[in-house]
Amino acid sequence: MHIMRILALFDSRRRVAACILLLAFFARAPTAAAQTLPAPQFMPVVGGQQAASTPGQCGPTACRCCPAETYWIVSLRCCPQKTPCPICPNCVDFLCRTPDGCLTRSSHAAFLASLLPRVPVCFMIHGSYVTWQDVPHDAQRTFCWLRGAAPQLPLNYVYVTWPSDPTLPPFDIQGLGRKSARNGFQLATLTQSIPCDHPVSFIGHSHGARMTLSTLHLLGGGVVQGCCLSHPPGASHRFRAVLGAAAVDHHWMNPGERYGCSMRVTECLLNFRSRHDGALSLYPFRRPFSKAALGKKGLTKRDIRKLGPFACRIAECDVTPYVKNHHFWQYYNGHPALALSAVPYVYFPDVQASNVVIPPAPAE
Repeated sequence: MHIMRILALFDSRRRVAACILLLAFFARAPTAAAQTLPAPQFMPVVGGQQAASTPGQCGPTACRCCPAETYWIVSLRCCPQKTPCPICPNCVDFLCRTPDGCLTRSSHAAFLASLLPRVPVCFMIHGSYVTWQDVPHDAQRTFCWLRGAAPQLPLNYVYVTWPSDPTLPPFDIQGLGRKSARNGFQLATLTQSIPCDHPVSFIGHSHGARMTLSTLHLLGGGVVQGCCLSHPPGASHRFRAVLGAAAVDHHWMNPGERYGCSMRVTECLLNFRSRHDGALSLYPFRRPFSKAALGKKGLTKRDIRKLGPFACRIAECDVTPYVKNHHFWQYYNGHPALALSAVPYVYFPDVQASNVVIPPAPAE
């Protein structure tokens, strides 16, 4: 299954050459990263300091590393995937994962009612070739990874799953990329329904990073695949984002490019960049004249010039010592240090601190 996920990142015409490269990268079994690693190195892009269970079943309780809390799994798997503007609010499935491990079907209204007041909402979006059977474990593992980094700060955690299962042909990376972007319509519509006193953060892995940028681009007034939101963005939320192994061209956030409106509404964005990502090494082969992936190359000097003042909002973190040549999310959410790096982008600690009500001093 892992090899199939990697093979999805190249064009069929380059299949033979890519298979040889894959054998070179993944001939040996994956091993855990070293126990002692340097702290993640942040690289500001400008000078200065860095700014399976089925519904109704129960699984294991929350792991020891995180508090026992309720979180949500939002499924876009039943939504239209071939229409140009697939906005269909009734097709989204909401599943509540309770602290005792039960996963039960719920509703949009119940989801909104469950949100802790003024507490950030974090959407986690997985990449391609994740099946429904993978979702409960991946959602729980990422939840523990995030909560272990800042258990003292509250968080509304939402795991977003989309139809990224193997397709026919299984190497249609172009189709999967377009599908992930198309599902940004549903995620943007869901985000608009959240009260504006909730800051919103996104964590996107691989093609989930593309859905993240598509969502932010739409919320910024942009057009995706010839369509825009039917209801223009109104009162603005506060948005932040974290991208891991981003399977998008490194220049797509530049003004005038595919997701050039995304940074208009994004306060800050953290790009986890891995210089040795084996899968993203094959990313440019998916079509002629393709650019290198953001998750491997990062922003270039030309991108920084094009971004102008928006470049100050983007930071890059070199995670190569942690993930080495691996691409899959399990190599990211297995390291607490990476979660600690993401805390300012996920939890909005500055915003939460400003919401704290200090009681008056007792009378003497």
